[in-house]
Amino acid sequence: MTISEGKERRRSHRYFLTLPCRVVQARREAVELQGRTHNLSSKGAFFVVDGAVEAGEAIEFLVTLHQDRAEKREVFLRCRGHVIRTEKTVSRDQVGVAATIDRFQFMRRKLSE
Repeated sequence: MTISEGKERRRSHRYFLTLPCRVVQARREAVELQGRTHNLSSKGAFFVVDGAVEAGEAIEFLVTLHQDRAEKREVFLRCRGHVIRTEKTVSRDQVGVAATIDRFQFMRRKLSE
């Protein structure tokens, strides 16, 4: 049996969560893409976004963890990392993105009215 035949090589547990996320690409002009996570771990994430992303690119992504419309607050996870790989999806307009999480922080923000 080879390593790729069923042995899990990841060092951290993946959580299969579908949450809204925004990806900001660090280019000359900041580009923001909308998407949804498929899974998260302490070291990385896989998400699908509406737009083009390239392997090796530095990115920042914000995962919305909670929205409380009554109190007009939002809690999200702000992550910085880089794209490891991209995958084609069924939809032509979307791209699957596997990215590292090099740094992260939890943040709260008031929702704009």
